[in-house]
Amino acid sequence: MKLMSPQKSLFTSPFWQTRVPLWKRAGAQIIGVSFFYILMEWIFFVTKSSFMDTLRFSEKVRLLLITGCAVTLIALLTLPVIFLLEAALSP
Repeated sequence: MKLMSPQKSLFTSPFWQTRVPLWKRAGAQIIGVSFFYILMEWIFFVTKSSFMDTLRFSEKVRLLLITGCAVTLIALLTLPVIFLLEAALSP
């Protein structure tokens, strides 16, 4: 009598976790979260009275993109440090 192996559920073992390396997933999440955060702050400053009232819309969008890239770059530069600490501290 042969026992059937349990089927893998998509919820317990998503297919993208096995095919995409961890550093790529972490990098994509950092980029998404960084730009989302900057976008939320940008929307707040654009809709309220602020220093951005004197800027044209193209300058406001440029400010959004430059700030988003700067925050993303800083966050991505911390990623290797986190992976090195994880490798050093793991048993």
